[in-house]
Amino acid sequence: MHIPARILRKHAIDVVPSLRDQTEREIRREEIILKAAESLIARFGAAAVTFTNLAIAIKIAPSTMRKHFTDLDALMGEMMRRHLQTISQAMGAVPRDAPDRRRLQRAAYIEATRFFGAPTEAHLIYTTYRTILAEDERITIEEIRNVIGATLDGENPEGTLHLLDSPCFDIDQIEAMLTAARAAVPQSAAEITAQAETPEPTQATEPPDDIDLAWSRISGVEFPGFPLCQPRIPQPGDGPERTPSDAELRRALIEARAPPRSLAA
Repeated sequence: MHIPARILRKHAIDVVPSLRDQTEREIRREEIILKAAESLIARFGAAAVTFTNLAIAIKIAPSTMRKHFTDLDALMGEMMRRHLQTISQAMGAVPRDAPDRRRLQRAAYIEATRFFGAPTEAHLIYTTYRTILAEDERITIEEIRNVIGATLDGENPEGTLHLLDSPCFDIDQIEAMLTAARAAVPQSAAEITAQAETPEPTQATEPPDDIDLAWSRISGVEFPGFPLCQPRIPQPGDGPERTPSDAELRRALIEARAPPRSLAA
């Protein structure tokens, strides 16, 4: 899969520092900032991690960090763009002539966004906070998301992304629900309208938009074999009861960087 260059270049000067010319030292420093921010935001939430205490935790001056990212929104935006690029590369690795290519690309999406069945740190941040980013960041993220969704399912991209982003379903369950959803809508919109009862004028309502219809068809409600899975997504306003101390942030970074313990340990 290929994300159009015009989307990746959009607002490059203002919000994508990594697209500018950088020295090797600056590239390494930016990787350290992004990786540390990913670990801490995934663990404590965006409401608890400030630009300043993130800089202190990774022992980089805030003024130096601002040479890479103007604020936390810009940092998270770059984090999400890189994550979406990783997803697109995984999807693009599926051969063009592969039979049932879209199904394989949906499987590749899951492989790139989950670790032992749970969302990766990058995907947790993306699904939790993308809608509350500053507008200039959010627009580019949504454009890339739309390209990915259309590649995964030209008929129902938004509904398919909802399912793929839910850790409650594996690829086989998702494919079964998509197949059932398509089979359950044999009528045209005109036929459905003709069969519907004429509502009283005072009860007239606007029809739901395409996204609402798409999600309702694959939500699981209509297919008893697949329970509705809508885990609550944390909201930025939730946050912890208090902001973690600098020492706690540093300790969390050390734990994140430590190699995983063996089962025998």
